[in-house]
Formats: sequence, structure tokens, C-alpha cells
Amino acid sequence: MFDGGSMCLDKNGKLVQLGKSYKEDFILFDTENDKEIKAEVEKSFEEEVLSSLIYGVREYFEKMKFKKAVVGLSGGLDSAMVTYIAVEALGKIMFTLF
Repeated sequence: MFDGGSMCLDKNGKLVQLGKSYKEDFILFDTENDKEIKAEVEKSFEEEVLSSLIYGVREYFEKMKFKKAVVGLSGGLDSAMVTYIAVEALGKIMFTLF
């Protein structure tokens, strides 16, 4: 899976534009006007993994043309994380809890 975050660098290797992570983005880069920008604050490892999981689930459902998901929950922490990822990726009405 491509995580995004495409970069445009000037002739001196300085970052001038940075694409979004785990989202579609479109960047126009003017090679004549290469003012340096500050990169967005990097995510923690945990935030990066969570963003990747949400993106992956969303993309998989879209590509497979699934309309619903069934999630079995036990009530533990792992169930809470699965529910959170499902809601973030698919929305509240896309899955059924059992």
C-alpha cells in the first residue's frame, strides 16, 4: 500500500512541498519558485500504524465493492481497536456488531 507523503525538493535538496499521508493529493510544483516550507510534524509510530490500518481497510472495502462488514467482539482492548478502525475506515453504518 502506498502511504502518500510525496515530496518536492529544490535543486539544493530542501523540502518545498509535501503531500498528504494516506489520502489522495494533488501537487503542482513550480521549479522556478521553490520557496522552502516546513514539513508537517511527523506522526508517532503508533499514529502511523493506525493511519495505515484505517487506509488499508477503507481501500480494501472500496476495491472489493463490499457494502457491509460483520465484526465479532469479545469486549477486550483488541475488540475496541477493531471497532475504532472499522468506524474510521467505513463509517458508523457500514458494519454490524455481534
